[in-house]
Amino acid sequence: MATIDDQVLSFLDLFFSEEEIDRTEAMAVAFSGGSDSLALLCALTALLGNDDIDAFYVNHHLRPAAELEAEIARNEENCRTIGVRFTLIDLGKGAVATEAKRRGRGIEEAARQLRYEALARACRERSIPYLLTGHNSDDQLETLLMRIGQGSSLSALGGIRRTRDLGGVMLLRPVLEVTHAELAEYAAYKGLVWSHDSTNREDRYLRNALRSQVKKPLLSLFPNAHQAAYTLTTRFQHVSRLLEQLTDTAMAEVKSDDGVVVFSLKWYLTLDPALRELVIYRMAALLIGSDDRISRMVYYRIVGGIEEIVRGEWTVREMGNLHMRYKYGAVIITTIEPSWSFCMSLSDPTTTRLIPISDHVALDIRKAGRSSRYPNALKIDATALKAPVIRSALASDVIVLEGGTMRVSKLLSAMGISSYQRPLVPVLVDQSGVVAVFGAAFGGRDRIAVRFKAPLAHGFTNIYSSNRRDIYSEDE
Repeated sequence: MATIDDQVLSFLDLFFSEEEIDRTEAMAVAFSGGSDSLALLCALTALLGNDDIDAFYVNHHLRPAAELEAEIARNEENCRTIGVRFTLIDLGKGAVATEAKRRGRGIEEAARQLRYEALARACRERSIPYLLTGHNSDDQLETLLMRIGQGSSLSALGGIRRTRDLGGVMLLRPVLEVTHAELAEYAAYKGLVWSHDSTNREDRYLRNALRSQVKKPLLSLFPNAHQAAYTLTTRFQHVSRLLEQLTDTAMAEVKSDDGVVVFSLKWYLTLDPALRELVIYRMAALLIGSDDRISRMVYYRIVGGIEEIVRGEWTVREMGNLHMRYKYGAVIITTIEPSWSFCMSLSDPTTTRLIPISDHVALDIRKAGRSSRYPNALKIDATALKAPVIRSALASDVIVLEGGTMRVSKLLSAMGISSYQRPLVPVLVDQSGVVAVFGAAFGGRDRIAVRFKAPLAHGFTNIYSSNRRDIYSEDE
Protein backbone atom coordinates (compact mmCIF):
# COMPACT_ATOMS: atom_id res chain seq x y z
CA MET A 1 0.00 0.00 0.00
CA ALA A 2 1.36 3.43 -0.97
CA THR A 3 2.42 5.68 1.89
CA ILE A 4 1.34 9.33 2.14
CA ASP A 5 4.88 10.18 1.02
CA ASP A 6 4.43 8.17 -2.17
CA GLN A 7 0.98 9.61 -2.82
CA VAL A 8 1.93 13.27 -2.60
CA LEU A 9 5.13 12.83 -4.64
CA SER A 10 3.18 10.88 -7.29
CA PHE A 11 0.64 13.70 -7.67
CA LEU A 12 3.46 16.23 -7.99
CA ASP A 13 5.39 14.12 -10.49
CA LEU A 14 2.28 13.48 -12.60
CA PHE A 15 1.38 17.19 -12.64
CA PHE A 16 4.82 18.18 -13.95
CA SER A 17 4.59 15.55 -16.68
CA GLU A 18 1.04 16.46 -17.76
CA GLU A 19 1.79 20.19 -17.85
CA GLU A 20 5.22 19.62 -19.47
CA ILE A 21 7.05 21.64 -16.80
CA ASP A 22 10.80 22.04 -17.20
CA ARG A 23 12.10 20.53 -13.96
CA THR A 24 15.56 22.02 -14.44
CA GLU A 25 14.27 25.59 -14.08
CA ALA A 26 14.20 27.53 -10.81
CA MET A 27 10.93 27.48 -8.86
CA ALA A 28 9.39 29.48 -6.04
CA VAL A 29 6.68 28.46 -3.59
CA ALA A 30 4.14 30.94 -2.23
CA PHE A 31 4.87 29.94 1.36
CA SER A 32 2.32 30.97 3.99
CA GLY A 33 3.76 28.58 6.57
CA GLY A 34 0.53 26.58 6.84
CA SER A 35 0.39 22.82 6.34
CA ASP A 36 -0.53 23.07 2.63
CA SER A 37 2.37 25.22 1.43
CA LEU A 38 4.77 23.55 3.87
CA ALA A 39 3.89 20.11 2.50
CA LEU A 40 4.26 21.38 -1.08
CA LEU A 41 7.67 22.92 -0.32
CA CYS A 42 8.88 19.75 1.32
CA ALA A 43 7.57 17.50 -1.48
CA LEU A 44 9.06 19.73 -4.16
CA THR A 45 12.55 19.50 -2.67
CA ALA A 46 12.14 15.73 -2.25
CA LEU A 47 11.29 15.41 -5.94
CA LEU A 48 13.67 17.96 -7.47
CA GLY A 49 16.29 18.78 -4.86
CA ASN A 50 16.64 22.14 -3.12
CA ASP A 51 19.28 24.00 -5.16
CA ASP A 52 16.90 26.20 -7.19
CA ILE A 53 13.88 26.51 -4.91
CA ASP A 54 12.82 29.67 -3.07
CA ALA A 55 10.13 30.14 -0.45
CA PHE A 56 8.39 33.55 -0.63
CA TYR A 57 6.39 34.61 2.43
CA VAL A 58 4.09 37.66 2.10
CA ASN A 59 3.32 39.69 5.22
CA HIS A 60 -0.04 41.44 4.76
CA HIS A 61 -0.04 42.97 8.27
CA LEU A 62 -3.60 41.74 8.84
CA ARG A 63 -2.90 39.96 12.13
CA PRO A 64 -1.38 40.89 15.51
CA ALA A 65 2.33 41.69 15.33
CA ALA A 66 3.25 39.07 17.94
CA GLU A 67 1.52 36.31 15.97
CA LEU A 68 3.23 37.38 12.75
CA GLU A 69 6.67 37.50 14.40
CA ALA A 70 6.23 33.97 15.76
CA GLU A 71 4.98 32.74 12.38
CA ILE A 72 7.90 34.27 10.49
CA ALA A 73 10.39 32.75 12.94
CA ARG A 74 8.81 29.29 12.56
CA ASN A 75 8.76 29.61 8.76
CA GLU A 76 12.43 30.57 8.67
CA GLU A 77 13.26 27.55 10.83
CA ASN A 78 11.24 25.18 8.60
CA CYS A 79 13.00 26.52 5.50
CA ARG A 80 16.39 25.94 7.15
CA THR A 81 15.32 22.37 7.97
CA ILE A 82 14.17 21.71 4.40
CA GLY A 83 17.19 23.51 2.97
CA VAL A 84 15.58 26.25 0.85
CA ARG A 85 15.96 30.02 0.75
CA PHE A 86 13.36 32.00 2.70
CA THR A 87 12.37 35.50 1.54
CA LEU A 88 10.04 37.84 3.44
CA ILE A 89 7.96 40.13 1.22
CA ASP A 90 6.46 42.95 3.29
CA LEU A 91 3.42 44.73 1.80
CA GLY A 92 3.57 47.45 4.46
CA LYS A 93 1.07 48.36 7.15
CA GLY A 94 -2.27 49.53 5.81
CA ALA A 95 -1.51 48.55 2.20
CA VAL A 96 -4.31 45.99 1.99
CA ALA A 97 -6.93 48.28 3.53
CA THR A 98 -5.91 51.10 1.17
CA GLU A 99 -6.16 48.78 -1.85
CA ALA A 100 -9.57 47.52 -0.69
CA LYS A 101 -10.87 51.08 -0.49
CA ARG A 102 -9.37 51.99 -3.85
CA ARG A 103 -10.97 49.00 -5.57
CA GLY A 104 -14.22 49.22 -3.64
CA ARG A 105 -13.91 45.53 -2.76
CA GLY A 106 -13.30 43.40 0.32
CA ILE A 107 -10.11 42.85 2.30
CA GLU A 108 -9.74 39.26 1.05
CA GLU A 109 -9.74 40.26 -2.61
CA ALA A 110 -7.38 43.18 -2.06
CA ALA A 111 -4.94 40.97 -0.13
CA ARG A 112 -5.05 38.36 -2.88
CA GLN A 113 -4.42 40.97 -5.60
CA LEU A 114 -1.45 42.55 -3.81
CA ARG A 115 -0.04 39.15 -2.86
CA TYR A 116 0.06 37.84 -6.43
CA GLU A 117 1.49 41.10 -7.73
CA ALA A 118 4.27 40.99 -5.13
CA LEU A 119 5.03 37.28 -5.69
CA ALA A 120 5.17 37.65 -9.48
CA ARG A 121 7.41 40.71 -9.13
CA ALA A 122 9.79 38.80 -6.85
CA CYS A 123 9.95 35.93 -9.35
CA ARG A 124 10.72 38.29 -12.22
CA GLU A 125 13.45 40.02 -10.21
CA ARG A 126 15.18 36.66 -9.64
CA SER A 127 14.43 35.24 -13.11
CA ILE A 128 12.27 32.46 -11.65
CA PRO A 129 9.81 31.22 -14.31
CA TYR A 130 7.53 29.13 -12.04
CA LEU A 131 5.53 30.10 -8.96
CA LEU A 132 3.80 27.24 -7.10
CA THR A 133 0.93 27.49 -4.62
CA GLY A 134 -0.51 24.93 -2.21
CA HIS A 135 -4.11 25.19 -3.42
CA ASN A 136 -5.72 21.81 -2.80
CA SER A 137 -9.01 19.99 -3.37
CA ASP A 138 -10.58 21.61 -0.29
CA ASP A 139 -9.85 25.03 -1.80
CA GLN A 140 -11.39 23.84 -5.06
CA LEU A 141 -14.54 22.58 -3.33
CA GLU A 142 -14.91 25.84 -1.38
CA THR A 143 -14.40 27.92 -4.52
CA LEU A 144 -17.04 25.94 -6.41
CA LEU A 145 -19.56 26.30 -3.54
CA MET A 146 -18.84 30.02 -3.26
CA ARG A 147 -19.34 30.64 -6.98
CA ILE A 148 -22.54 28.61 -7.05
CA GLY A 149 -23.84 30.79 -4.23
CA GLN A 150 -22.86 33.92 -6.15
CA GLY A 151 -24.50 32.78 -9.40
CA SER A 152 -21.21 32.96 -11.28
CA SER A 153 -20.69 32.32 -14.99
CA LEU A 154 -19.95 28.88 -16.44
CA SER A 155 -16.33 29.93 -16.86
CA ALA A 156 -16.07 30.87 -13.18
CA LEU A 157 -17.62 27.53 -12.19
CA GLY A 158 -14.50 25.98 -13.67
CA GLY A 159 -12.96 26.88 -10.33
CA ILE A 160 -9.25 27.18 -9.65
CA ARG A 161 -7.17 26.51 -12.77
CA ARG A 162 -4.09 24.30 -12.68
CA THR A 163 -1.96 26.95 -14.39
CA ARG A 164 -2.11 30.67 -15.05
CA ASP A 165 0.16 33.28 -16.61
CA LEU A 166 1.20 36.09 -14.25
CA GLY A 167 2.87 38.37 -16.76
CA GLY A 168 5.74 36.10 -17.75
CA VAL A 169 5.67 33.99 -14.59
CA MET A 170 3.76 30.70 -14.80
CA LEU A 171 1.57 30.06 -11.76
CA LEU A 172 1.32 26.33 -10.98
CA ARG A 173 -1.10 24.56 -8.62
CA PRO A 174 0.22 21.01 -8.55
CA VAL A 175 -1.72 19.63 -5.54
CA LEU A 176 -5.26 20.57 -6.55
CA GLU A 177 -6.27 16.90 -6.36
CA VAL A 178 -4.82 16.39 -2.87
CA THR A 179 -6.94 17.16 0.21
CA HIS A 180 -5.94 19.52 2.99
CA ALA A 181 -5.94 16.58 5.40
CA GLU A 182 -3.55 14.59 3.20
CA LEU A 183 -1.13 17.51 2.94
CA ALA A 184 -1.22 17.97 6.72
CA GLU A 185 -0.57 14.25 7.13
CA TYR A 186 2.40 14.48 4.78
CA ALA A 187 3.92 17.46 6.64
CA ALA A 188 3.48 15.64 9.97
CA TYR A 189 5.02 12.48 8.45
CA LYS A 190 8.09 14.59 7.64
CA GLY A 191 8.27 15.74 11.25
CA LEU A 192 7.42 19.36 10.48
CA VAL A 193 5.31 21.73 12.59
CA TRP A 194 3.38 24.40 10.70
CA SER A 195 1.97 27.82 11.51
CA HIS A 196 -1.70 28.49 12.23
CA ASP A 197 -3.42 31.63 10.92
CA SER A 198 -5.78 32.93 13.60
CA THR A 199 -8.00 34.61 10.98
CA ASN A 200 -8.93 31.17 9.62
CA ARG A 201 -11.23 30.86 12.62
CA GLU A 202 -13.03 34.15 11.95
CA ASP A 203 -16.34 33.78 10.11
CA ARG A 204 -16.28 37.45 9.10
CA TYR A 205 -14.33 36.28 6.06
CA LEU A 206 -16.58 34.66 3.44
CA ARG A 207 -14.39 31.63 2.75
CA ASN A 208 -13.99 30.86 6.44
CA ALA A 209 -17.74 31.08 7.02
CA LEU A 210 -18.41 28.82 4.05
CA ARG A 211 -15.78 26.36 5.26
CA SER A 212 -17.36 25.91 8.67
CA GLN A 213 -21.04 26.40 7.91
CA VAL A 214 -21.43 24.80 4.47
CA LYS A 215 -18.49 22.58 3.52
CA LYS A 216 -18.29 20.72 6.82
CA PRO A 217 -21.94 19.53 6.84
CA LEU A 218 -21.73 18.87 3.09
CA LEU A 219 -18.83 16.45 3.58
CA SER A 220 -20.76 14.64 6.30
CA LEU A 221 -23.54 13.98 3.76
CA PHE A 222 -21.29 13.48 0.71
CA PRO A 223 -17.88 12.11 1.77
CA ASN A 224 -16.72 12.09 -1.87
CA ALA A 225 -17.51 15.78 -2.41
CA HIS A 226 -13.82 16.55 -3.09
CA GLN A 227 -13.76 14.21 -6.07
CA ALA A 228 -17.18 15.44 -7.19
CA ALA A 229 -15.91 19.04 -7.15
CA TYR A 230 -12.90 18.03 -9.24
CA THR A 231 -15.17 16.28 -11.75
CA LEU A 232 -17.60 19.21 -11.97
CA THR A 233 -14.95 21.93 -12.31
CA THR A 234 -13.20 19.89 -15.01
CA ARG A 235 -16.47 19.56 -16.93
CA PHE A 236 -17.18 23.27 -16.56
CA GLN A 237 -13.71 24.06 -17.88
CA HIS A 238 -14.34 21.88 -20.93
CA VAL A 239 -17.75 23.49 -21.55
CA SER A 240 -16.21 26.95 -21.12
CA ARG A 241 -13.54 26.21 -23.74
CA LEU A 242 -16.23 25.00 -26.13
CA LEU A 243 -18.30 28.14 -25.54
CA GLU A 244 -15.23 30.31 -26.11
CA GLN A 245 -14.67 28.64 -29.47
CA LEU A 246 -18.33 29.15 -30.41
CA THR A 247 -18.06 32.79 -29.30
CA ASP A 248 -15.00 33.26 -31.50
CA THR A 249 -17.04 32.00 -34.47
CA ALA A 250 -20.06 34.15 -33.57
CA MET A 251 -17.95 37.30 -33.27
CA ALA A 252 -17.17 37.05 -36.99
CA GLU A 253 -20.66 38.53 -37.50
CA VAL A 254 -19.86 41.60 -35.38
CA LYS A 255 -18.30 44.62 -37.06
CA SER A 256 -16.05 46.72 -34.86
CA ASP A 257 -13.89 49.75 -35.47
CA ASP A 258 -12.44 52.40 -33.16
CA GLY A 259 -14.94 52.32 -30.30
CA VAL A 260 -17.96 51.18 -32.35
CA VAL A 261 -19.58 47.74 -32.65
CA VAL A 262 -22.42 46.93 -35.04
CA PHE A 263 -24.42 43.73 -35.29
CA SER A 264 -27.63 42.49 -36.85
CA LEU A 265 -30.52 42.20 -34.41
CA LYS A 266 -31.92 39.27 -36.41
CA TRP A 267 -28.59 37.45 -36.17
CA TYR A 268 -28.31 38.13 -32.43
CA LEU A 269 -31.76 36.65 -31.78
CA THR A 270 -30.73 33.38 -33.46
CA LEU A 271 -27.96 32.84 -30.89
CA ASP A 272 -28.36 30.50 -27.94
CA PRO A 273 -28.84 32.51 -24.70
CA ALA A 274 -25.51 31.23 -23.35
CA LEU A 275 -23.74 32.59 -26.43
CA ARG A 276 -25.61 35.91 -26.30
CA GLU A 277 -24.16 36.64 -22.88
CA LEU A 278 -20.62 35.84 -23.94
CA VAL A 279 -20.99 37.84 -27.16
CA ILE A 280 -22.17 40.92 -25.25
CA TYR A 281 -19.21 40.74 -22.88
CA ARG A 282 -16.83 40.22 -25.80
CA MET A 283 -18.27 43.23 -27.64
CA ALA A 284 -17.94 45.33 -24.52
CA ALA A 285 -14.28 44.32 -24.30
CA LEU A 286 -13.80 45.69 -27.83
CA LEU A 287 -15.42 48.95 -26.77
CA ILE A 288 -13.80 49.67 -23.44
CA GLY A 289 -10.56 47.69 -23.59
CA SER A 290 -9.70 44.06 -23.02
CA ASP A 291 -8.36 44.73 -19.52
CA ASP A 292 -11.74 45.97 -18.34
CA ARG A 293 -15.05 44.20 -17.83
CA ILE A 294 -18.44 45.85 -17.85
CA SER A 295 -20.46 45.52 -14.69
CA ARG A 296 -23.32 43.06 -14.50
CA MET A 297 -25.69 46.04 -14.28
CA VAL A 298 -24.48 47.43 -17.61
CA TYR A 299 -24.86 43.94 -19.12
CA TYR A 300 -28.50 43.83 -17.99
CA ARG A 301 -29.06 47.33 -19.40
CA ILE A 302 -27.78 46.24 -22.81
CA VAL A 303 -29.91 43.10 -22.72
CA GLY A 304 -32.91 45.14 -21.58
CA GLY A 305 -32.30 47.64 -24.36
CA ILE A 306 -32.25 44.91 -26.98
CA GLU A 307 -35.48 43.47 -25.58
CA GLU A 308 -37.12 46.90 -25.81
CA ILE A 309 -35.92 47.24 -29.40
CA VAL A 310 -37.57 43.89 -30.20
CA ARG A 311 -40.82 45.24 -28.72
CA GLY A 312 -40.43 48.41 -30.78
CA GLU A 313 -40.36 50.67 -27.70
CA TRP A 314 -37.23 52.79 -28.31
CA THR A 315 -34.29 53.39 -30.62
CA VAL A 316 -31.62 55.20 -28.52
CA ARG A 317 -30.24 54.64 -25.02
CA GLU A 318 -27.23 55.64 -22.91
CA MET A 319 -25.69 53.13 -20.48
CA GLY A 320 -22.80 54.45 -18.44
CA ASN A 321 -20.13 55.37 -20.97
CA LEU A 322 -21.88 53.43 -23.75
CA HIS A 323 -24.40 54.75 -26.29
CA MET A 324 -26.77 52.32 -27.99
CA ARG A 325 -29.09 52.87 -30.96
CA TYR A 326 -31.04 50.86 -33.52
CA LYS A 327 -31.17 51.66 -37.22
CA TYR A 328 -32.12 49.65 -40.32
CA GLY A 329 -32.06 46.32 -38.48
CA ALA A 330 -28.66 46.93 -36.85
CA VAL A 331 -27.79 47.56 -33.21
CA ILE A 332 -24.98 50.11 -32.91
CA ILE A 333 -23.08 50.54 -29.63
CA THR A 334 -20.43 53.22 -29.23
CA THR A 335 -18.33 54.53 -26.38
CA ILE A 336 -19.06 58.04 -25.14
CA GLU A 337 -15.79 59.86 -25.37
CA PRO A 338 -14.94 62.59 -22.84
CA SER A 339 -15.60 66.00 -24.35
CA TRP A 340 -12.32 67.41 -23.06
CA SER A 341 -9.43 66.44 -20.81
CA PHE A 342 -6.34 68.19 -19.51
CA CYS A 343 -3.27 67.88 -17.28
CA MET A 344 -0.95 70.65 -16.12
CA SER A 345 1.79 70.85 -13.52
CA LEU A 346 1.63 73.49 -10.76
CA SER A 347 5.27 74.46 -10.43
CA ASP A 348 4.36 77.03 -7.74
CA PRO A 349 1.01 76.18 -6.12
CA THR A 350 1.11 79.29 -3.91
CA THR A 351 1.11 81.89 -6.69
CA THR A 352 -2.11 83.84 -7.22
CA ARG A 353 -3.43 83.04 -10.67
CA LEU A 354 -6.38 82.09 -12.82
CA ILE A 355 -5.97 78.76 -14.64
CA PRO A 356 -8.28 78.29 -17.67
CA ILE A 357 -9.78 74.82 -17.74
CA SER A 358 -12.11 75.33 -20.69
CA ASP A 359 -13.76 78.21 -22.49
CA HIS A 360 -16.19 78.63 -19.58
CA VAL A 361 -14.42 77.28 -16.47
CA ALA A 362 -11.26 78.28 -14.63
CA LEU A 363 -9.50 77.44 -11.39
CA ASP A 364 -8.98 80.48 -9.17
CA ILE A 365 -5.97 80.45 -6.79
CA ARG A 366 -5.70 83.30 -4.26
CA LYS A 367 -3.64 84.14 -1.24
CA ALA A 368 -5.43 83.32 1.98
CA GLY A 369 -6.92 86.34 3.70
CA ARG A 370 -7.67 88.26 0.51
CA SER A 371 -11.29 89.20 0.02
CA SER A 372 -13.11 87.02 -2.47
CA ARG A 373 -16.60 86.66 -3.82
CA TYR A 374 -16.19 82.90 -3.29
CA PRO A 375 -16.73 82.33 0.46
CA ASN A 376 -16.79 78.57 0.00
CA ALA A 377 -13.35 78.39 -1.59
CA LEU A 378 -11.11 75.62 -0.25
CA LYS A 379 -8.47 76.62 2.27
CA ILE A 380 -5.27 74.72 1.46
CA ASP A 381 -1.73 74.78 2.82
CA ALA A 382 -0.22 74.98 -0.64
CA THR A 383 3.32 74.73 0.75
CA ALA A 384 2.56 71.15 1.82
CA LEU A 385 1.78 70.03 -1.75
CA LYS A 386 4.38 67.76 -3.33
CA ALA A 387 4.64 67.83 -7.14
CA PRO A 388 1.04 69.04 -7.53
CA VAL A 389 -0.88 68.65 -10.79
CA ILE A 390 -4.23 69.94 -11.99
CA ARG A 391 -5.87 67.42 -14.28
CA SER A 392 -9.08 65.73 -15.36
CA ALA A 393 -10.59 63.17 -13.00
CA LEU A 394 -9.72 59.56 -13.83
CA ALA A 395 -11.99 56.55 -13.42
CA SER A 396 -9.62 55.14 -10.76
CA ASP A 397 -9.46 58.33 -8.66
CA VAL A 398 -10.51 58.17 -5.02
CA ILE A 399 -10.55 60.91 -2.38
CA VAL A 400 -10.41 60.38 1.38
CA LEU A 401 -13.09 62.56 2.99
CA GLU A 402 -14.17 62.80 6.61
CA GLY A 403 -16.84 60.19 5.95
CA GLY A 404 -14.38 57.74 4.39
CA THR A 405 -12.87 56.96 1.01
CA MET A 406 -15.04 57.67 -2.03
CA ARG A 407 -14.57 57.31 -5.76
CA VAL A 408 -14.38 60.72 -7.40
CA SER A 409 -16.81 59.60 -10.11
CA LYS A 410 -19.35 58.65 -7.45
CA LEU A 411 -18.81 61.96 -5.67
CA LEU A 412 -19.44 63.93 -8.87
CA SER A 413 -22.51 61.83 -9.62
CA ALA A 414 -23.88 62.59 -6.14
CA MET A 415 -23.39 66.30 -6.90
CA GLY A 416 -25.64 65.89 -9.95
CA ILE A 417 -22.80 66.51 -12.43
CA SER A 418 -23.57 64.70 -15.69
CA SER A 419 -21.29 62.12 -17.27
CA TYR A 420 -20.63 64.58 -20.11
CA GLN A 421 -19.41 67.29 -17.69
CA ARG A 422 -17.25 65.09 -15.46
CA PRO A 423 -14.22 65.08 -17.83
CA LEU A 424 -14.16 68.88 -17.44
CA VAL A 425 -14.09 68.83 -13.62
CA PRO A 426 -10.57 69.64 -12.38
CA VAL A 427 -8.90 67.72 -9.57
CA LEU A 428 -5.80 68.73 -7.63
CA VAL A 429 -3.43 65.79 -7.19
CA ASP A 430 -0.02 65.46 -5.59
CA GLN A 431 2.22 62.55 -4.60
CA SER A 432 -0.14 61.62 -1.76
CA GLY A 433 -3.15 61.23 -4.08
CA VAL A 434 -6.21 63.37 -4.80
CA VAL A 435 -6.10 66.55 -2.71
CA ALA A 436 -9.23 68.33 -3.94
CA VAL A 437 -12.12 67.98 -6.38
CA PHE A 438 -13.54 71.20 -7.86
CA GLY A 439 -17.20 70.77 -8.69
CA ALA A 440 -18.46 74.27 -7.82
CA ALA A 441 -18.40 75.56 -11.39
CA PHE A 442 -20.68 72.71 -12.44
CA GLY A 443 -23.40 73.15 -9.85
CA GLY A 444 -21.70 70.93 -7.29
CA ARG A 445 -19.22 71.65 -4.52
CA ASP A 446 -15.48 71.93 -4.13
CA ARG A 447 -14.28 69.14 -1.80
CA ILE A 448 -10.93 68.69 -0.06
CA ALA A 449 -9.22 65.53 1.23
CA VAL A 450 -9.36 65.19 5.00
CA ARG A 451 -5.56 65.13 5.32
CA PHE A 452 -5.44 68.73 4.02
CA LYS A 453 -8.41 69.84 6.10
CA ALA A 454 -6.51 70.56 9.29
CA PRO A 455 -5.94 74.33 9.64
CA LEU A 456 -5.12 74.13 13.34
CA ALA A 457 -2.32 71.67 12.71
CA HIS A 458 -0.95 73.04 9.44
CA GLY A 459 -2.57 76.38 8.76
CA PHE A 460 -3.32 77.41 5.18
CA THR A 461 -1.69 79.71 2.68
CA ASN A 462 -4.09 79.78 -0.27
CA ILE A 463 -7.69 79.40 -1.28
CA TYR A 464 -8.74 77.46 -4.35
CA SER A 465 -12.06 77.41 -6.19
CA SER A 466 -13.39 76.46 -9.62
CA ASN A 467 -15.65 79.07 -11.17
CA ARG A 468 -17.52 80.05 -14.30
CA ARG A 469 -15.32 82.44 -16.26
CA ASP A 470 -18.26 84.59 -17.26
CA ILE A 471 -19.01 85.71 -13.67
CA TYR A 472 -15.71 87.37 -12.80
CA SER A 473 -12.78 89.13 -14.36
CA GLU A 474 -9.17 88.20 -13.90
CA ASP A 475 -8.19 91.61 -12.47
CA GLU A 476 -10.89 91.87 -9.79
